[in-house]
Amino acid sequence: ASTALAAYVYVNGHKAHCLFDTGCESVMISQEFADACKVPIYEYENPSLLQLAVKGSRSSINYGADVKIAAG
Repeated sequence: ASTALAAYVYVNGHKAHCLFDTGCESVMISQEFADACKVPIYEYENPSLLQLAVKGSRSSINYGADVKIAAG
């Protein structure tokens, strides 16, 4: 059985439970987290396609945010 690597980090000063995925090409937060922590978001002019792990499942990344992530 594999064990996921996870830890608490601070995103813009707010404590968040983070899952580390060494194969991931980007960092993501939920819309709910962004709203609750008042993280400013912006809409991409050219959304990025997102290929999900499930065969045939695709989505797009339409919004971005600039945040400070700290551990410890």
